[in-house]
Amino acid sequence: MKSLASSTIDVNSSGTLSGFNFHHYYAHIQSLILKPLHIFYIYGNIENMDIKSAVTQLSSIAQEARLEIFRLLVQAGIEGLPAGSIGEQLKIPPSTLSFHLKELSHAGLINSRQVSRFIYYTANYAAMNGLLAYLTENCCAGVSECCPEVTSCHPEKGNES
Repeated sequence: MKSLASSTIDVNSSGTLSGFNFHHYYAHIQSLILKPLHIFYIYGNIENMDIKSAVTQLSSIAQEARLEIFRLLVQAGIEGLPAGSIGEQLKIPPSTLSFHLKELSHAGLINSRQVSRFIYYTANYAAMNGLLAYLTENCCAGVSECCPEVTSCHPEKGNES
């Protein structure tokens, strides 16, 4: 007889278990092992995400113009948009746009690259997916029927941080 937590499991002479309810432990096993593996597979390694990072990222998009900028960049895909185009589409003056792009960049939600004399901005899809995974990691205490599956965004070419 072996003890597992507060349950008693008997191994009879034929080697089968009695007193072990697999379905009872499956949800617990799923929340401890399978769900983190699934999150890793879908979103990548989110072990660096902590509450401070999540708060920083959420606070960076907790402003109307920055949220609009971020959503526009997510929609633009991996090619991103030049700063001037972002400002034109959202009708944001250059100095104000620069401030908002800096805030999003410091939070790690966008990346920039220089092409000739233009600066292109792209959404950091890995950071976005990591934040979504962090927010839904323990959704409904691991009961998958309770929460809908969170979809992640995977552009055709990877978006490296």
